[in-house]
Amino acid sequence: METADATPAVEGPAFGRSARALATAVMLVLLAAAWRAFDGPALAQAGSGVKLLLGGTLAMMGWLYAWILRSRTRVAGGLITQSWLWDKRAEAQAIVNAKFVYVPGLAWLIAPRLIVRTRDGVVTQFHAADPAVLRAFAELTLALRERKAGRIPTSP
Repeated sequence: METADATPAVEGPAFGRSARALATAVMLVLLAAAWRAFDGPALAQAGSGVKLLLGGTLAMMGWLYAWILRSRTRVAGGLITQSWLWDKRAEAQAIVNAKFVYVPGLAWLIAPRLIVRTRDGVVTQFHAADPAVLRAFAELTLALRERKAGRIPTSP
């Protein structure tokens, strides 16, 4: 699908298979530890506030884990979006600074991301695992660098 600015829309998972597998492994370890803690004598003697705190923490971790599994990043029509606990978005024309973080060979451990600062000072981090989205991130970062160097005129 072509967008208004003639750039093809690209979309993909925010986190790769290895990052999701690592998150799954961490969640399984946390669930096993929680099971042991809730079944142990120390927690049986703890007050209801401690149990509520531990249960709430486990619920929050589960909610974050679910979003790691389902989060998607999209670059289309000069807009970057990522579904997350709260949806993230940034318009390309409003970006004044961008840093593309990608460590070749370690993308399985360090999730690739684009960190942007917009004119209003908001810093937003977009994760991506899809090669087309990563390419769009790199192109956006290079275009911003060219724009800052004065080689590309800025749009009003």
